[in-house]
Amino acid sequence: MRILFTLLLALWAPVLPAHEGHDHGDATPALPAAPLTPRFEALGSGLELLGRLHDGELILWLDAWDSNEPVTGAALALEAGEWSVAATETEAGRYHAEAGPLTLPGRHNLMIFVHAGDIDEVLIATLEVAPEEHEDAHIHWLEWGIATGIFLLAAAALLAGRRRLLRSIPLAALLLAVLNIPDTHAGPGHDHGPEPATLLSNDDRPSRLPGGGLFLPKPSQHLLAIRTQLVQPGELARSVELMGHVIPDPNASGTVQAPRAGRVLSGPDGLPHLGQTVRKGQILARLVPLAAAIDHGEKEAQLAEIKGELEVAERQLIRLQQLRDSVTEKELDAAAVAVRSLQRRRDAVAAGLYRDEALTAPIDGVISLGTARVGGVVAAGDTLFEVVQPQRLWVDAVAFDAGLAARIRDASVRLASGTVLPARLLGSGTRLRQQAVPLQFELLPPLPALALDEKVTVYARLTDSMHGVALPREAVTRGPGGEWRVWLKQGAEHYIPQRVTIEPLDGSAVAVTSGLDGGERVVVQGASLLEQIR
Repeated sequence: MRILFTLLLALWAPVLPAHEGHDHGDATPALPAAPLTPRFEALGSGLELLGRLHDGELILWLDAWDSNEPVTGAALALEAGEWSVAATETEAGRYHAEAGPLTLPGRHNLMIFVHAGDIDEVLIATLEVAPEEHEDAHIHWLEWGIATGIFLLAAAALLAGRRRLLRSIPLAALLLAVLNIPDTHAGPGHDHGPEPATLLSNDDRPSRLPGGGLFLPKPSQHLLAIRTQLVQPGELARSVELMGHVIPDPNASGTVQAPRAGRVLSGPDGLPHLGQTVRKGQILARLVPLAAAIDHGEKEAQLAEIKGELEVAERQLIRLQQLRDSVTEKELDAAAVAVRSLQRRRDAVAAGLYRDEALTAPIDGVISLGTARVGGVVAAGDTLFEVVQPQRLWVDAVAFDAGLAARIRDASVRLASGTVLPARLLGSGTRLRQQAVPLQFELLPPLPALALDEKVTVYARLTDSMHGVALPREAVTRGPGGEWRVWLKQGAEHYIPQRVTIEPLDGSAVAVTSGLDGGERVVVQGASLLEQIR
């Protein structure tokens, strides 16, 4: 009985549930594999067609081969022997048709008739549908049959008392344990570790392939708007990157400074605010000059003295006018001149004491800087306002090559937001600035809203040339090791990374100098999204 009990434990151990909280160890997950849903690809006349059999329906995606852009409004018809069907477009570049006999196991040769705009094409494809397999079920019943047979054999051996037969039973039990019946299950709270990954059955799930490539289903490509470009190498103008910042055009900007120490008063329309448009000559503020106490007292005494002299002169003129018959005209004229002279002296001294000074805009433009405050005391030379014209701006940059300016053909400026603006070289300085040669570029209008002193990158295109492939900057990404790479389209749903070396070309493009031979389909839109797929 002891031998029988031990045998029963060996036979039935695979199906016994584990106790709560028990762990059988970590299982090594398998790498993701390609989807098993029947599908086919067809190419022709710049078209790429992918078909997929799903739930008795045939789903078709029609894209441009070189750009991966969905082809809309196409008429599709399929034939397989005597069977034919027309496809209906359900969304941009996606078509549906009844699968009919294509759901039967076997090899189906298809002819797809495509009419899209000026394209009339017949595509040839083959769809293979594998028969359903029941191998797992057969193995399942086979193992249970072996287990039952060993149990009956052990019982018969015990009843017959044949020890030699009993000694052979543990070997058979060991064989059954190696087979590991698949119906094992865990109890509540039990963990067998991560389940092994099976072949993908969901065709709409992107995945990273073992070699570093990507399986990206067509629905995901349309959702992410993945676009490609057929590249060919050629001669490109070499460029250099220069760091710079935005400055105002000195011919279209100006500052309003205090000519002397004084107190600020508002203008007729108040003090201007930032961004306000002003006209040349418009009064922005008024300045009341400030004088030292001793100077102010001397001028007030001088003014009082002049006023007294003027009062005496006016009385003298009045008396002479009353005695006009007894005085000469010469005396009358001298008295009148004396009065007018004293009046002018009085006005001049009074103006120096009490008159404020108007501060006006030097040009037409907008206020970019305003530090004035009503009642504030400023010193001579203090900047109160700055007026600029937003469409007339320059970029001040530096280079470490004194002869670079002579080799610059044209230039562009890239802002922090990614916007690229055309620019024109104005000239370079002959005096070094922090061991670098200053360069000035003019930004060509129309210009977006820019801030003065904003940091920008200048791409100066030179007269030198190099051999490479021009690509948009967003086509180049950083790999896990920090290397530059691009994504190549190898199939309808297959993408692989390609390591490259690049050089700057302009504000919106780079030159790939190695890694591409020409004829590749490079992802130029959505490459950064591919890097995020795991």
